[in-house]
Amino acid sequence: MGHITVMGHITVMGHITVRGHITVMGHITVRGHITVMGHITVMGHITVMGHISVMGHITVMGHITVRDT
Repeated sequence: MGHITVMGHITVMGHITVRGHITVMGHITVRGHITVMGHITVMGHITVMGHISVMGHITVMGHITVRDT
């Protein structure tokens, strides 16, 4: 649907839906799901154990950890 540019790595145990784009220079680990309608730029890392929905954009230069409560 969109595109993913990876210079690091993505590990997916759930799913990613992309309508915009994801640029990864570090790594993303997904055990739940990510839905992107805008774009995500990651220069560090994202760990997702729940879910992230992005309708605008996220820029990460450090790291994000997401766990559902």
